[in-house]
Amino acid sequence: TLRSFTLEGELLRTWGTPGQPGAPGEPFNRPTWAVRSNDGGIYVTDGYGQQRVHHYSADGDLLHSWGTEGTGPGEFSLPHGVRVDSRGRVLVLDRCTDSRVELFEPDGTFIEEWKDVAGPNDIFIDQDDFVYIAEAGNDCVSIWNLDGELLDRLGKRGKELGDFADSLHGLWIDSHGDLYTVEVPYLDNRIQKFERI
Repeated sequence: TLRSFTLEGELLRTWGTPGQPGAPGEPFNRPTWAVRSNDGGIYVTDGYGQQRVHHYSADGDLLHSWGTEGTGPGEFSLPHGVRVDSRGRVLVLDRCTDSRVELFEPDGTFIEEWKDVAGPNDIFIDQDDFVYIAEAGNDCVSIWNLDGELLDRLGKRGKELGDFADSLHGLWIDSHGDLYTVEVPYLDNRIQKFERI
């Protein structure tokens, strides 16, 4: 399911039926991520049970879905994360067989792909349009610009602070520009904070 709550935890709406997968190609079968777009719409990656992205209006109505299993343009082998950039493009992390970031128009039209990633799990775009990607396969956070240029990689495999000992699974940037990362299942799902200097 996809659920919407108030900041106080009150359930506002549920999409899908708890415990019952949607029909093939329809929402949902173990969705992986949901994000609001610039116009208030919602994009959901439906990654574990089927290889789809679903696009909802700001009112919560399903507009369209796209994706099939595969490694070609617009195909997925576990769409795991999604964000919408300041240009209105939809960035989808395709995590498994052919690790990459696929970029789409809001209607699902394929634009391009970024290939120099390994096991991308999560993505965040900050207010300066830097794109941060949690790469489990490279044990790092990669930093990109919106033109698809790799700017830097932070971290390495290890157990010390600043290293990543297990699957780098999530990240977030706060209002100060500080980076937070989550590893699962290492050290009871360790969270680290990296201060922006």
